[in-house]
Amino acid sequence: MLLPSLAACGSGGGRVAGSETLPTTGLVARFEAPSGPIASTTTAELAYTLENRGPSAATIDLDVLGTAIFSLDVTDSSGQRVLTIPPGMPPPDYVARTMTLAPGARRRFVLNLHVFSPPLPAGEYTAKIHGTRIASETLHFQVSPGGP
Repeated sequence: MLLPSLAACGSGGGRVAGSETLPTTGLVARFEAPSGPIASTTTAELAYTLENRGPSAATIDLDVLGTAIFSLDVTDSSGQRVLTIPPGMPPPDYVARTMTLAPGARRRFVLNLHVFSPPLPAGEYTAKIHGTRIASETLHFQVSPGGP
């Protein structure tokens, strides 16, 4: 099953596109297009909705999917992956927060882009949700010159 391609959104800010093969889990990530170019990744956020289009419930990791360091793959205009800062160590008593996403259910996540050090310079970028269990649309976004 293929996901539909999506038309350009907004006025030059971001667009989502894709025709990804749906994984057996049925999990699909759809980005919300930014309202315009991003001034600075020190304060910017990207939001996406994860939907279970599969026939059965899926368990998702809220900590991984809600943190850009773990869930977001960003590439620059040359196709080179942009690395984030390394993740911190969880406390010894850490227990992953999970939830069950029923068929047809959705969960919205907001990712803070302050995880790039130094902040992303002006330019064109693409983002996808990382993972083999999730079919992710590709978001094209722009960081404008002059941001901190």
